[in-house]
Amino acid sequence: MTVLTFKFSSTECNGWPKLRFCVDDDVLVEYDFDSDTASVDIPLDLIDGNHVLEIERYGKTDNQTNQLVTLEDIYIQDVRLPDWFKSSGTFYFHDQAIQSGLIWHPNGKFILNFCTPIINWFVDQRLERWGPIESLFNPSQHNKQRLYQSLAEFEQELNDVKV
Repeated sequence: MTVLTFKFSSTECNGWPKLRFCVDDDVLVEYDFDSDTASVDIPLDLIDGNHVLEIERYGKTDNQTNQLVTLEDIYIQDVRLPDWFKSSGTFYFHDQAIQSGLIWHPNGKFILNFCTPIINWFVDQRLERWGPIESLFNPSQHNKQRLYQSLAEFEQELNDVKV
């Protein structure tokens, strides 16, 4: 079984924040903060395919204006995932996407689409996202020439700087 671990920070204001974790509309975990940091483990034992993770931030009232939750990190099997992974999710407030999607002020839902097996899916996403950059280091002659040309142009620019 694969375990996703979410690391959060939070602030208390007339009470602590509350979170509900659902995968494909099934509630897996409900979490009530009792300090300014939290670690929540979500076991994933799912049929291979597409899934939707929702983290609902709920229970905030008008008297809790400075209460917030920040998604700090996500781990798969104790391996910290890069920031782009958590940023691929979206936080929704009244069906409107919020730009600061990792800091949750209002009640709403953070939604992240993923596939299982999640480790294979994550590796595929990483290769798809960074493949063009890594191709510069592919040992093909064409890519080597492009890299050497880029380095030569950079060196020329450094030489042209007047001090």
